[in-house]
Amino acid sequence: QGAHGSMNGTSMCVADGKKLAIVMKYEDLEYPGEYLAYNAKEVSVGHISPGQRSPLGDFLYRNNGIMKEGLFGGVLSGGWPLRDFRRQQADLAYHEATLDGRPMHEIEYRPKKGLRDVKIKLSFDAETGRHFKTEYRIRVRDDMSVITSADFGTLKQGLPDSIYVLTERFDDFKTVNAMTLPHRYTIDYSVEGQGRTFIAKWILQANQWGFNQTYDERIFVAQK
Repeated sequence: QGAHGSMNGTSMCVADGKKLAIVMKYEDLEYPGEYLAYNAKEVSVGHISPGQRSPLGDFLYRNNGIMKEGLFGGVLSGGWPLRDFRRQQADLAYHEATLDGRPMHEIEYRPKKGLRDVKIKLSFDAETGRHFKTEYRIRVRDDMSVITSADFGTLKQGLPDSIYVLTERFDDFKTVNAMTLPHRYTIDYSVEGQGRTFIAKWILQANQWGFNQTYDERIFVAQK
């Protein structure tokens, strides 16, 4: 809030089993891009400047169970939990819903370990069964993470709740190598509360695919 803009860049998504790396690069000194990675052990996030993560990177770093659970990236991730749900420590709750005028199967995903503060909803197109959207929502009461020390001295009453919402959308499905995959991957992230608002959208459009390739394992660790 207070500034806005857009920029173009290049992106890459690499998946190998549970390992995942999503890289976005922009030719901008203040915002060089994102490097979000999971090497099947730890989640790492690249810094946009020394010691500083972006709002999106910070959210995924603090709530790293989203990537460890295999949820982030949807079916683009080899760790997508619904591929082998019997091994997942999670409960599901089903609802019928409508999204953008389209009937949806909506599933609340509730991990038994970690992410208990994150409300996760998976939406699937009722006609095709394709994964359309994932929403991660967190409401934090008395959130001090976005208040400076100078601000704190002026507070005289309870702080308003902070609301963090990360949304992934998958669209433009096409057949590639006998698989139907989304060619458009959109990430929306917003923060509101404490007088601060942040809204951003990233759109990744696939134009080249590679399968059964060998990668340097270092690609699954974000470069600082």
